Amino acid sequence: MVSSFFIILIILLEPEEYCIAFIYISKKRYNVPYEISIKFLESIVLPYVQILPLSEVEYKKASEILKINNVKPSDALHIAVMIINNITKIASEDKELDKIKGIERIWLS
Repeated sequence: MVSSFFIILIILLEPEEYCIAFIYISKKRYNVPYEISIKFLESIVLPYVQILPLSEVEYKKASEILKINNVKPSDALHIAVMIINNITKIASEDKELDKIKGIERIWLS
């Protein structure tokens, strides 16, 4: 049984400047029922963001990234979406993304 899922979001930082964010929801890690997480996303988050599609194009780009960089497959997919959509900033606590050239990780710490 899968106990987590990801949602890719685009956040407007300033005019013409976007940041990509990935909402990771883990029932196993945080014990938050999916119903509560989905309600939160639908009422608070989704009205203010754009969700980008995933297709074979993003898959192929992620495959290229995996061959070049030592990152997790999920990170390669996130990076692929960013590159294809000309997004250079990501809101993430994942320090692994700091090693990707052309990507700036933003996190409140």
